[in-house]
Amino acid sequence: MQIGSEKASSLDLLSVVIVSLSDGYGLDSSTGDAFVENRLLIAVLSIVIAVLVGCVAIFFVRRSSGRKPAETPKPLVVKTQMDTEEDQGKKKVTVFFRTQTRTAEGFAKALAEEAKARYPNAIFKVMDIDEYATEDDEYEENLKKESLAVFFLATYGDGEPTDNAARFYKWFTEVDVVVDELLYEQGI
Repeated sequence: MQIGSEKASSLDLLSVVIVSLSDGYGLDSSTGDAFVENRLLIAVLSIVIAVLVGCVAIFFVRRSSGRKPAETPKPLVVKTQMDTEEDQGKKKVTVFFRTQTRTAEGFAKALAEEAKARYPNAIFKVMDIDEYATEDDEYEENLKKESLAVFFLATYGDGEPTDNAARFYKWFTEVDVVVDELLYEQGI
């Protein structure tokens, strides 16, 4: 190791530290010289030490940082609120949609917004048919509770239902009697 007109590198400084430590612990001087001669070993050793120090620092920082407790989700709108508003003289109108390209959803939302502006004594709700009922039997039970229902369904070809509306379409076409009963109950 020659330090003269040349600038000492950090590896040279590390070499000096290793040699002085080996002398201080009573190790053979050839051990310190072996480290000094093998610069690659010193470079790898310094990288390993730096990575270990970094990992320990990250561990303690993460451990000491206080984590926020998970916030409880806000409850969804309760249906009883809608029922009480209907009792106050407001009609409940549900606009259903089912779409693949969001076109029917856009029409449903546009209709609901326009209707809200024109009919302030009614409550308008836009809802995806797939979220309205998980089972076919639930369609009938849930639709009986509606005052007025408007449907926007996307089709393709000669009026065939899209893949995601097939379940509702199948239920609707198979239960003509149920639909007639619903219309009769509503006085239509």
